[in-house]
Order: sequence, then structure tokens, then C-alpha cells
Amino acid sequence: MRLLGQSDDFERLRAAASRLAVPHGIVIEGVPGGGKSSAARVLAAALLAGGDPGIEARVESGLHADLHVVDLPQDRQDIPIDRVRELQSELERRPVEGRARVAIVDPADRLNEQGQNALLKTLEEPGEATFLLLVTSRPESLLETVRSRCRRLRVLPLSAEEIRSELIAESGDVPGLGLAVSACGGSLGLARDMLGEEVREVGGAVAAFLADPRPGAVADLRGLLDRVSGRTETERRMEWVARLARGLLRKRVQDAVSAVAQVGGGSYGPGCAEPWLSALEAVFDAEQDLTLGIPATQVIEGLGLRLVGTLGGGSPAA
Repeated sequence: MRLLGQSDDFERLRAAASRLAVPHGIVIEGVPGGGKSSAARVLAAALLAGGDPGIEARVESGLHADLHVVDLPQDRQDIPIDRVRELQSELERRPVEGRARVAIVDPADRLNEQGQNALLKTLEEPGEATFLLLVTSRPESLLETVRSRCRRLRVLPLSAEEIRSELIAESGDVPGLGLAVSACGGSLGLARDMLGEEVREVGGAVAAFLADPRPGAVADLRGLLDRVSGRTETERRMEWVARLARGLLRKRVQDAVSAVAQVGGGSYGPGCAEPWLSALEAVFDAEQDLTLGIPATQVIEGLGLRLVGTLGGGSPAA
């Protein structure tokens, strides 16, 4: 499996994993769609295969008997504690193929406190050649007692040039390519998704709003949710709004910092990154509100008004 743009630290960890010379717990973190799940599969393959290409292929396709994957069930907000207990029971058995046992929990931030506490026993007493790979875009949501028992590996975001090159190689110079590269925040997975018609529509609307954040435009932003029905679909679309806004705002921050550096400014002036950073904070808060169960329609309205107040140069109208 090919991973783009990763650090020497990742390659050293993969080499150590092939010798089973890594900690029993590893937190794999990075941006959504940025390759964390692929990185987990690569490390799992190294742990279980030890360099055997045939076994590596089976691990990467999920067909190895000693690979156990815990993911989020459909229509659930968190991973059930029963699934964690099933995993612990599976890890107590001897390896089927004799080398190691590996569990991937993805996304680990969807473990509630009870589920994370249950995993502590496995992290504290993992058993011989037993490894837990916890995949997350929000490592801060993991309990400190969990994080402190794990090695942390950050999957690096890709550069715009790497993403553009990969997308053109896969799909050609298709409509929406420029927006996908600008808004994906270094996430190739998100960039691929953005080339789909639905996400292109959402991305275009978010980009238009950020370019002209007027009070009257909040209704247009809210209208993105009116075009889908059902809580699950509404929340999914709100997640796209937040992800795309986050990617576009990060690009604005980078551009503002680069502009200051190019003119040799020693301090931030009127064109500094502060408004974009404040807008990013509003997006993070909106994502947190969504995970807390606040209705998506309320979240998008609040986000729109905050962005108008932050970027629109005035107080947002109700």
C-alpha cells in the first residue's frame, strides 16, 4: 500500500513494527481523509506479516485472521461498549497464525468514556505481541489515561502540489479540481470526495459564503441542509460544510502568514491572519456542537452568524 508524503518517523515506525519492536498502543492522528486508516493498515501489515508480501496483501484487504477491526456502526453516535468487550475477548485468544494480534479502532474518538476505560485494561496488560492502533482526527477527545499509554503518530497532510498531481493522475483535470485542492486541507481523501457532484455543490456554496459573508447569505448557507432529509443525512451534510470551511479557512491563514513573511513584517498588520483564525475557531466549535447532539440546522445557523460577525466587518443580523 502506497502512502504519500509521510515522514521518516513513519518509515522508522513501520520498520520497527516488522520486528514487533513498537509499543502495544499507537494513536494514529491526522486530518479527516488524510490517510490515517491507510497508515493503520500499513502498520498492521508490518506487525502481522513481518515483510511477507503475500500476508501484507491479506492484511491490507482485511482478510487476515489476526486482524480485528472495530468501527462505528451505521446510525450510531458512538462505538458500543459491547463491541469493545468482544474485541477484548478476541485478543485474549492465541493468534491464529502465530505471530501477533492487531486491533484497529477507527474512529477511536467515537469511543465513549466507558469504552475508553474498558480499553485501558488491554493497554495496561496487552498480552504478548498484542497491538492496539487507535485512529482519530481528534486525539484530544481521547482520555489522557489512554493517550499516555500510547505512542502518537501524526499522519502528515499533503501539499497542494502532491494532491493536484495525484488527482490529475487519477481523474484528469476535471471540474472542481481547483476548489478540491484549495479546500481539502491536505487531505487526499477529502479532495477525492470533493470531486463528486454533491460535495462540489456544498463546496461552491461554502466558498461563495466565505468570499462574501453577509447576514443575508446565512439563509443560503442554511439552505444546503434544506435539500436533504433525515437526521443522518442532515448531519452528514453539516459535517461537509464544516470540513470544507475548515480547509478553505486554513488556506486563508496560510496565505495571510505568507504575505506578512514576504514583506518582512515583524508583526501582524491589517492583513494578518487573525480574522481567519477566529473564523476557524468558530468552525471547530460548530463541529463540537454537532458531536454533542445539537441539531445540524441550529449549528449551521450559529456558524453562519459567527462567521458574518468575524469576517463581515460588522455585527451579524438575526
